[in-house]
Amino acid sequence: MIFRILILGFLYFTAFTRVCDALEVYPFKGNIDFEKRQFQLSVDLKDEGTFTAQCDQTSPKDFHLSLDFDHFQTPRFNLTSRIESSLEIDMNETFGLKGQVWSQNSLLNFKPVHDLKGKFALKDNRLTLHSFSFGNMSLKGFMDVVKPYKLDVGVKLLSMEMDEFLGFWIKDKDFNSSGDVVGNIKVTGNLGNMQMRGDLQSLNGFVKRLEFDSIHLNLAGIYPHLEIDDSTITKADGMSFTIAGPIDLDNRSKLKKQIKALNIAPLVVVNDTQKEWTIKRSNEDEFGGKTELKYLLRKREDAISKGDEESDMLGVQRTVEF
Repeated sequence: MIFRILILGFLYFTAFTRVCDALEVYPFKGNIDFEKRQFQLSVDLKDEGTFTAQCDQTSPKDFHLSLDFDHFQTPRFNLTSRIESSLEIDMNETFGLKGQVWSQNSLLNFKPVHDLKGKFALKDNRLTLHSFSFGNMSLKGFMDVVKPYKLDVGVKLLSMEMDEFLGFWIKDKDFNSSGDVVGNIKVTGNLGNMQMRGDLQSLNGFVKRLEFDSIHLNLAGIYPHLEIDDSTITKADGMSFTIAGPIDLDNRSKLKKQIKALNIAPLVVVNDTQKEWTIKRSNEDEFGGKTELKYLLRKREDAISKGDEESDMLGVQRTVEF
């Protein structure tokens, strides 16, 4: 019974998603052996690649699944990989399952990547990712499989190329970039109201004609409308700036224009006694140190008490850290 439910569910899901996606007919072939509890299906998606699925029931509650993707094209990437999974199904009181998933010889956009590896469980209408990693990302968290599809997922970027990172978000990207992006993204809420918060950083790279020593981005909001705040960029010549402004990820075709429209200003820190402009900031590659050149506009305490606005002092501070 479990085997038949899995097969019917897989066939329904495959047919439904492909029909809704393109309203196009794709040829397929395969076989089902109910006696041996084996299932195999191959689908030719024409210019979008091919994939083959196979399921074997190895015991009354254990299954082995495999998916072979050959240049499988999605709106965001091209995938070639063999993905396998072992499942243990619990049909006692309430339906549940747990398992592991892994992949071999994976290519993402025709480039080798670290293979998929993870553990997961489905219980009480909640899919939990205990540990999941693929390529240069790792995930951990949960998502409910019934409305309103509550979720709490943490995504960690281990080291994604800047070119790949921008290509994911910017439609038809037509400029070069370099550097690696690392950081964390937290997604909470539900599918209709996803709250995102990101802390991303990149060092020693360039985007188009902009060469930088470092970019540090903090962004938050309800997807797809995010706000960049408390973020900085240090150019290769040492000039430092703050970055702020809105980003609409639902309008990927105009994301480049949105980036140009961000508010970029010199880095300034203000407190009760002084204003501080960080004019130059440079990283020392050989020893991992940092040099900063700052201009200070400092208010004298006696001038503050007397209300003397002409008694401020201007100074220059150079800091070297190792």
